[in-house]
Amino acid sequence: MAPRLHFFWYILKLLLPLVFVASGEYLTRYFAFFSNAQVLMNRLWFGQSLQQAVNKSRLHAQLVPDQDVFYENGTYAISPEIRKGLEKLGHVVTGENRFAVVQAIFRDPKTKEIFAESDPRKYGAPARQ
Repeated sequence: MAPRLHFFWYILKLLLPLVFVASGEYLTRYFAFFSNAQVLMNRLWFGQSLQQAVNKSRLHAQLVPDQDVFYENGTYAISPEIRKGLEKLGHVVTGENRFAVVQAIFRDPKTKEIFAESDPRKYGAPARQ
């Protein structure tokens, strides 16, 4: 088994109940990381269902310069209050039409039941389905 696949299998079985794969036409390593991190936080820290965590609005904070923050336009846009709050903190807040999508798998640690969710940003289905 390839090292990367072995690593993900190890996480699925032992460390975390969540595994993600991000993709998208405007995807960099950073967009993938931030999308995955936000879904992970929504599920584990805020107790949202897997569907709620995947469907929630997401932000992308550019590492350099660190004031740039991108949000999704359209259906998944953040509220104007959040945009204004970020601008008050000195961030340059910009809407973006292209964003990373997430395919998530959750394994309930108690029941061992496995759940999966496809991001509706990608029409709610994995590629080549």
